[in-house]
Amino acid sequence: MTNIFQKSIIKLSNYKLVSDAKKAHKRLDRITFTPMETQEQFLLQILRDNKDTEYGRKYGFADITSIEEFRQRVPLTTYDDYAEAIERMSIKGEKNVLTVYDIKHYSKSSGTMGNPKHIPFSEKAARISDDYMRGGFIYAASKHGLLGNTPAINLIESHLEILPSGATYGAYTARVIKDNKTVIELIQRPPIEVMMPQQTMNTRYLLALYALRQPDLSYCLCAFYSYFLEILRFIEKNWEMLADDIEQGTINKSVDMPDDVRQKLTAKMTKEPQRAEEIRRIMQNHQNETVLVPLLWPLFRFVEGIGTAGFSTYTEKLRLYFGPDIHFLFAGVIASEGVFSTMIDADTTQSVLLPDSVFYEFKPEEQEGYDHLLTMDQLEEGKNYELIVTNLSGFYRYKMKDVVRVVGKYHNTPTIEFMYRANQTVNLMGEKTTEVALREVAKQVSEKCGFRMVDYCMYPNPDAIPVRYEFLIEPDSLPDDFDWQHARDVLDECLSVANPSMGDKLAKGIAGKSKLYFLQEETTLLYRDMMIFKGISSAQLKPVRIIDNVVKHNFFYTLIDSRFDMPTEKEEFVPRHIISE
Repeated sequence: MTNIFQKSIIKLSNYKLVSDAKKAHKRLDRITFTPMETQEQFLLQILRDNKDTEYGRKYGFADITSIEEFRQRVPLTTYDDYAEAIERMSIKGEKNVLTVYDIKHYSKSSGTMGNPKHIPFSEKAARISDDYMRGGFIYAASKHGLLGNTPAINLIESHLEILPSGATYGAYTARVIKDNKTVIELIQRPPIEVMMPQQTMNTRYLLALYALRQPDLSYCLCAFYSYFLEILRFIEKNWEMLADDIEQGTINKSVDMPDDVRQKLTAKMTKEPQRAEEIRRIMQNHQNETVLVPLLWPLFRFVEGIGTAGFSTYTEKLRLYFGPDIHFLFAGVIASEGVFSTMIDADTTQSVLLPDSVFYEFKPEEQEGYDHLLTMDQLEEGKNYELIVTNLSGFYRYKMKDVVRVVGKYHNTPTIEFMYRANQTVNLMGEKTTEVALREVAKQVSEKCGFRMVDYCMYPNPDAIPVRYEFLIEPDSLPDDFDWQHARDVLDECLSVANPSMGDKLAKGIAGKSKLYFLQEETTLLYRDMMIFKGISSAQLKPVRIIDNVVKHNFFYTLIDSRFDMPTEKEEFVPRHIISE
C-alpha cells in the first residue's frame, strides 16, 4: 500500500501537472479559434529562425513570406532526403545543418527490414510535446476527477543509447523517464530498472509482479493498449507463481534477468502474504475476460495510451476487463516527428490538431499525386487525408505516410482520428486494401466462425497463381466443430464487403481464394519479445498487420500451428516481390 509520504509526493506532483495542463489547455483553447493564423505565424517563425542553416540557404528561407511561397520553393521530402545530413548531426555533432534548434535527442524509428532511422527531436519540439502529450491526458483526467493520490503503473519500457555526438537515441519517453527518474520512482511502478532495462530480462513478468504488488493502483500509462491487455492475460495464466513471489518477497528463479538486478530488486521487496492471499481468492473465482481490473485494483480509474485504428480490437477486449467505471483516455496522433494532435476529453477517440506544434499539409486519400495539397482550413469532415508536416526538428514538407480522418471540429480546428499507414496499403492488383479493411475482416471472421481472436496478420502472396491474400490468425481457442471450408468462405465474403474492389477481383478469378492459417499460442508475444531483444523500444513497437518482408514472413509462417488440419499444404516461399514499408 502507498504510505503517507508517497501520497503527499503524488498529490504535489498532480497539483503541478494539473496546473501545467490547464495552462497548455488555455493556450490550445485560444489558438484553435484562429488555427490558420497560428499556422502561418508558426511556419514563418521556423523559416526566419532557420534561414542561415544549410537547408535554409539552399531553399531561400530568408525570402519566403507566405505559405504559398514556401510550398512553391521547398520540395516534398522523405527520410532518405535527410539521411546524410542526420548522420553528420548525430555522429559528428555538426550544427546548423537542418535546423538551428538544439538537438539533444534522436528518436528511434524502425525502417524497411528493421533498419532503424534516427529522427532528430529538438529541445523546442520536446517542450511542445511535453505540454500536449502529458497535458492532454492530465487535463482530461482532472476534468473528470480521475486523478488519485496513489501510484500508476507505467508500461512504457524503453532503452536509451548515447550517440557519438553526445545526443541520446531511443524513444523520447525513455529520455523523459531518465530525466525525471527520482520523482517517477515515487509516483509510478515498476522501478526504473524495469522501466529502462539495460540487459535482457523478462519484463512482462516483472511488470505483472509490480502491478499486482500494488493493490491501490490508480491508472495505467502505456504506449499502446495492446500491452496492458498482454499483462492482464499474463496475470491470468501465471497468477499462482506471481502470488507466491508476492507472498515470499521474491522473484522466481525461472524469470530471466541479470543476477545483480535481481538482487537489487529483491532487496527492496517485502513479504506480502495478505495481498498474495487476496490475489489467489480473486483469481480462483475469476472467469476469463470478466471484470477483473476493479477486483485486483479497486482504485483503478483509467488507462492512457494509443487504442484507436489498428489497436481498436485491443480496446474492445479491455472493456471486458474494465467494467463501466474505468475510463479510456486515447492519446492523439503522435510520431517520432512530433505530436500532431491531443485528446480533448476522456472516452472519445477524436483528438484536435495542434496549430502550434507542426505545420500541416494534407493530401486527399483519393488523390493520386501530391500536386494539390490542402491546408487545415480546407479539410472536409468525414474524409481521409495523408499527412505532410514541417516540424521543429529540421524536417520540411515531410511525407509522414499517416492517414487520418477528419471527424469534427474543436472551435474552428479539425478533430481527427488516425486511420492507417499509407505505405501499408496492400495493392497487388490495384485493389488498395487498407489496414482498416483487414482489421474488420479478421474481426468479422472470428465472430462469424465462433472463436476468440488474440491477434492477426496478413500476407499478400504475389507468387501464388492467381495471387491471393493469406490470413494468419492467433486464436484464443477454436470450437470442436470448426468448419475450415465455411471459414474460408466467410473470409472472402467479409473481404469482399470490406473492399468491394477486392470482391470484384475474387469474383472474376483475378485474385485466388484467400487462405486461412492459425498461429501457435503466444506467437505475437514471441515476435514482440524478439524485436525488443533486437533493441526496438516497446513504446514504438506496433503489431504486425501486413507481412511485408522476408524476416516477418519466415517468423510467422514458421509458427503456424500444425495441430490444425490445413485445407491445403503450405507452399514453399520463393519471394519475387515484397511490399516495402
